[in-house]
Amino acid sequence: MKNKDITEYTKINIDNVWAGHPVHFACLQKGDHIFLSYYNTNRELIVADYNTVTGKIQKHTLPEILGWDSHNGVSLGIDSAGFLHVSANMHGSTLVYYKSEKPLSVQGFKALHTMIGDNEDFCTYPVFFNNDSKLFFRYRSGGSGRGDTFINMYDVDHVSWSRVTSKPLFDGESERNAYPSEFFIGENDFFHLVWVWREDPACETNHTPSYIKTKDFVSWYTASGNVVDLPIKNGEGDVIESVSTESGLLNGSVKVGFDCSGRQIVSYHHFDKNGNTQLYNARFENKKWKVYQTSDWSYRWDFRGRGAIGLEIEVFPVTCVDGELFQHWKHKEYGEGVWVLNEDLSIKENGALSDVYKQTTTSSNDARIVQMCGSIESGLFMTWETFPKHRDKRRDVDDTTLLSSQLMLYVSK
Repeated sequence: MKNKDITEYTKINIDNVWAGHPVHFACLQKGDHIFLSYYNTNRELIVADYNTVTGKIQKHTLPEILGWDSHNGVSLGIDSAGFLHVSANMHGSTLVYYKSEKPLSVQGFKALHTMIGDNEDFCTYPVFFNNDSKLFFRYRSGGSGRGDTFINMYDVDHVSWSRVTSKPLFDGESERNAYPSEFFIGENDFFHLVWVWREDPACETNHTPSYIKTKDFVSWYTASGNVVDLPIKNGEGDVIESVSTESGLLNGSVKVGFDCSGRQIVSYHHFDKNGNTQLYNARFENKKWKVYQTSDWSYRWDFRGRGAIGLEIEVFPVTCVDGELFQHWKHKEYGEGVWVLNEDLSIKENGALSDVYKQTTTSSNDARIVQMCGSIESGLFMTWETFPKHRDKRRDVDDTTLLSSQLMLYVSK
């Protein structure tokens, strides 16, 4: 992999931010503007605009205060007319939604707090995303173990939202809910999506890693191209592997990557036959999913209970760079590294983390971790230090200065 140099990036100190617990921040670029949304040291919701030409930073404070819940992340979107859309600070809450009063500007927002009017009283996991200049919004209605997933589409001409389909994407049948990943873009303009099902709020009840793909968020398909009818229920779509509850499968830790031929590879972890937690890579080949065990760790991560938990193992997508397959991983016991993979997804050799990654993700304090939004490869990312997840409960800290850190923006020159 190319070992980028930190001098290839402009480094900007954006603001001092909350560091008591991790929560998702957002960033995106439109022309000369880089828009960011985050919680500052006072836990206020901020939308900022960094101008890459003038170097000026403008900020606007929205009337939202973060508690101690790591679920209450920020999502930021932009429509084809240049208006900003913000949704944040929700965990089983009424929809929180703001729209900028002017295009490409953070100087003024309208508090709308509704899009459709239905299924907006118990919202979590807001996600804005774009396709062919159209703005979409995905969220969960309902609680952990009892929720449905909806997708809305924004109409710039009519300044209104509508459901992409009359039915939800996922239907938990009032017994469970799906935990979908972000959308991963592959060849032929397909958006790829993976998810697990969870039976109740306890994280050990995740099961059944599954897959679908789409181009328009209306029509959905299996990896082989078969139509998947909505809403998707437990066992529908592509079931990648029959992983039962209490088997070490975690929501948020299922990712989609691609090999050098463009084939989908789904990465996740669960227990092996000896009870240790292993990283698995499943690839769609010869019209079916074939599961490969890539790691050989002697460690069991037996997570249980409710609330946001700290990650002892992190899985990253497989990527193809210059004809070789790479996979980044993190582990409580074995540290952090990159594997170079063989064609059969076994480990060929250990690779190296880039200098930029190492220089920007090393915490100044052993008690804190570094969070990243964006990616080094895209040329736009931001980092900040924070204490780890604490099951959404208050953390008592003797040195209160550690509850604040600097939000640093890195832009490729």
